[in-house]
Amino acid sequence: MKKVKHIRILGRRYRVLRQNLGENTYGDMNGVEGVIIINPRYKNRRDTLVHEVVHGILHESGLTKILDQHPGLEEALVTTLESGLCRSGLVKKVKA
Repeated sequence: MKKVKHIRILGRRYRVLRQNLGENTYGDMNGVEGVIIINPRYKNRRDTLVHEVVHGILHESGLTKILDQHPGLEEALVTTLESGLCRSGLVKKVKA
């Protein structure tokens, strides 16, 4: 199975890169640049990709602007959705 190199989020193409990030940083999503970065040093790369894609969905939908008014809410929502999606069996075949 090939690693994901690109993904479409609400019609927009995002590049998926693998690069070392800071300590305890598993991934990052840059909606302006259309880039998701996955830190290869950690084992939970699939979960991290799902997590960053959910951030991308919120960004592309415009919901991030609303969630920014409530510190911590976006991360709590994204983490909950990531956990639910990854444990549902729906994303088992994704290789990050």
